[in-house]
Amino acid sequence: MNLEVKGNKVIISLDDIMKKAYATGGVPILTLESELLIKRVKDGGWSGDYLGQAFLSAIRQQPFTLSLGRLIHLDADGFRLFHQILHIRHVNGWHEAVYIHTAISIDHILKQQER
Repeated sequence: MNLEVKGNKVIISLDDIMKKAYATGGVPILTLESELLIKRVKDGGWSGDYLGQAFLSAIRQQPFTLSLGRLIHLDADGFRLFHQILHIRHVNGWHEAVYIHTAISIDHILKQQER
């Protein structure tokens, strides 16, 4: 890995970061924290709506129509949940039936909040 020091910053090339990620197995796959996701959606606000829409998009395999640029405004839990949503189909033992209850709950909550 080539490191370059500029002032008080260490610069690592993207190629080196990618090589390290591939060598160590890549990005870790995280199991969805369904209860926390439902709580966040129930709490409302833009982040609850954003996470709920992302989850339904992933389960239904339909386009996510909100801006990915909003990710930077999520707090740490929200960002982690979004990451988990992206990987739901890659978790060992994944089966859609596991997430049906979560999807029904989130869909119901979002529809209630539209009123």
